Amino acid sequence: MHAQLSIEALLRHPPFDMLPQDIAEELNDKVIRATYEPGELLFEQGKPLAGVFVIETGGTQSEGAGGAVVSRRGPGDMLGQKGTLSDGLARVTTRAVELTTLFILPPDTFRNLVRSYPAFGAWFDRSSTSGDDDGPYATGLTALRVADLMAASPVTCAPGSTATEAARVMRDRKINSVLVTDGADLTGIVTSRDLTGKVLAEGLTGDIPVSQIMTPNPVTIPPSALGLDALVMLADHGISHLPVAEGGAIVGMIGKTDLFRHQAATASHMIAEIVEACDAEAMAAVVARTPELLGQLVSAGVSPSAICRRITDITDAVTRRLLILAEQKLGPPPVPYLWAACGSQGRREQTGVSDQDNCLILDDAVQPEDDAYFAALAKFVSDGLAICGFIYCPGDMMATNPRWRQPRRVWRDYFAGWIAKPDNEAQMLASVMFDLRAIGGDRELFDDLQKETLQLARSNSIFV
Repeated sequence: MHAQLSIEALLRHPPFDMLPQDIAEELNDKVIRATYEPGELLFEQGKPLAGVFVIETGGTQSEGAGGAVVSRRGPGDMLGQKGTLSDGLARVTTRAVELTTLFILPPDTFRNLVRSYPAFGAWFDRSSTSGDDDGPYATGLTALRVADLMAASPVTCAPGSTATEAARVMRDRKINSVLVTDGADLTGIVTSRDLTGKVLAEGLTGDIPVSQIMTPNPVTIPPSALGLDALVMLADHGISHLPVAEGGAIVGMIGKTDLFRHQAATASHMIAEIVEACDAEAMAAVVARTPELLGQLVSAGVSPSAICRRITDITDAVTRRLLILAEQKLGPPPVPYLWAACGSQGRREQTGVSDQDNCLILDDAVQPEDDAYFAALAKFVSDGLAICGFIYCPGDMMATNPRWRQPRRVWRDYFAGWIAKPDNEAQMLASVMFDLRAIGGDRELFDDLQKETLQLARSNSIFV
């Protein structure tokens, strides 16, 4: 029983929630659920992968040369999919940083899912703009080029400039490094660490020329390199700043701060923060980073449909977290329920600005006096979504409206009526409600209802 529940937990993580629910039994015999102790190795760069890893709880870190950390991953994140779909070898070395539970999909199982279910497989298609990214959902450092992340006007000084002059430039520009150039030639780089370690710590005066404290002939990176390449290079050389050079000319500067800021704006990191949020205000602060995420996705050449699905993942995470917080406040529900999204969220077509379209499907055992609980739950979630920037539906198609907060038998009658008599109102309602998608609660309340409704619709040619 415990193993089956684990598979159902996996199927709640995007993109596995695109798979049919009846696949749970099949996966139950193939997917491994493993726990790793802090520091324990998941896989090593260049070695065969055991499959695709999906983090359930805990966290991992990927490492470059010398064990320097190049990325961190948390609940809901996926690891090893790129290597599994290509040569089967790990791209980086990854280990657990805390007690971590993961689902492991063996290579053949994962590849069969990608081949057999087009919507699921679309998550892993390679981007048409580059063969190096992780597909249409790649974001942050695996999708953006150094040119997208660098400071395009690097600050420079002459080799004869003094340490004091360099320090004043860093202070005034609010930067931590200055390139040392002799005409058009890059001769070195001086950082705030150099000023501290090579000047102050040695008791030298600020009159010393930067040519005596700089790092000479610094390594550079081309603007066409990936952000992840820059992070790995920084880690390998134990440095914090990289000049960006093209055709022998310096065109920019990139540092760890730039990379970490953009890495934190990926959808998976945003979702991980939402899962741990204690209230709607905390979630709103995360959702406020959506415009930056949109900018990254567009810059990476991701298709509009893929962008919309990724934005919808964030909305789903907010909704699920609000449902959990609502139950913590109100207590356990009197009967099972399902929170469903319709409209753009139901279709996974949300953009940066979307209204709410949702409903509650209640177990048929619900009693009239139970509605007070579900009305309060609906208000809590709807108000929380509004705080996060999802405006109330102008047409009141929300679970706060009693019409859209009904037992399953009433919903069955709703759909049967719209199909049997497809007048103007029925067509309008069907255009929204036929996009229902389960978000939180008891999914069984939805699965049978959806099957019955689709069967009715297919058999009515007038409605179709």
